[in-house]
Amino acid sequence: MRTGTFLSKTQWMAGMVLMLIAVLLFPVTVSAQEGFTELQTEAPAQEGTEETQAEASTQEPVMDPLTKAYTVCYPQYDHSTYLYDEAFAQQASSFQMTYRNGFIVNYQNLFPDQGLDPATVDDQTLLQAILNILPVGLSYFDTSDGVVGFTTTGGTYVKFNKEGATDDVDYAAEAAYVLDLIRRGETTSDRLPIYQTSMADTIRNELSGTYVEVSLNAQHCWLYQNGVVTGESDIVTGTKGKTDTPQGFFDVVLMVNGKILKGEDYECWVDKWMRFTPNGNYGLHDASWRGRFGGSIYERNGSHGCVNLPTRFAYQVYDAAFVGMPVVIY
Repeated sequence: MRTGTFLSKTQWMAGMVLMLIAVLLFPVTVSAQEGFTELQTEAPAQEGTEETQAEASTQEPVMDPLTKAYTVCYPQYDHSTYLYDEAFAQQASSFQMTYRNGFIVNYQNLFPDQGLDPATVDDQTLLQAILNILPVGLSYFDTSDGVVGFTTTGGTYVKFNKEGATDDVDYAAEAAYVLDLIRRGETTSDRLPIYQTSMADTIRNELSGTYVEVSLNAQHCWLYQNGVVTGESDIVTGTKGKTDTPQGFFDVVLMVNGKILKGEDYECWVDKWMRFTPNGNYGLHDASWRGRFGGSIYERNGSHGCVNLPTRFAYQVYDAAFVGMPVVIY
């Protein structure tokens, strides 16, 4: 009996030791298993880490010292690995783009003329080469103080005097744009450069993009609202060579709903009067006494300098107009 009892206690004690060991080891085992599971979960992601990072790097904006504050984004290129090789040289050999004033940027004036090899050139060198030639051709668009450029509805680029205004070409941004075209293997024509400040952009973007455009040669007027044409009509302007309508950038300074216009040899009633000159009595108004508009009427039987509008169109313009609305006449 004693022997059996002794053996039972021994077995009992051995069992307790085993249970204790099991209890002590169990959390370690679980923890190790959990850690192993986490490693296994992360392993597939690690396999694609390099590829994912490389792809992301091509989508981040790239800041180049030559572009100053302008951030150039090339989502299709990785600047750190882009190669200017023979394939690029062949692609670049056909590059040519034309600006609205006829200035051309092409393979010849970028590479051979500047002694560059397109197969070995780098971003910084090529950007500098572009910056070397842009001011030569784009100075036409880079106006002095008080002069602004404007692209007409017909696509013509014209310049006018406007006190306190100027157009400044952003040469760094434009160079970055050209570089992007070359690397894409694309081209463009009839281009206007990127501006730092542009009166034309101001007219189109400020004041909800509402303004009036008048062409003296075409004897036509366009009403823009929110940047799109909402009305247009033939018109009659000042008699050519005698009482010419002034050209330039103006703003509506006075609106009167019904007014008698008086001059040395005339007096007439108009329903809608929109004066656009601070000094001098020039404005847009209806001219119900005219049976026809447009063509060559203004050469011999024009106005005294105002812009005569058909009655219905004058009402439309007046409804859209406000003091400060730009009026462009060329």
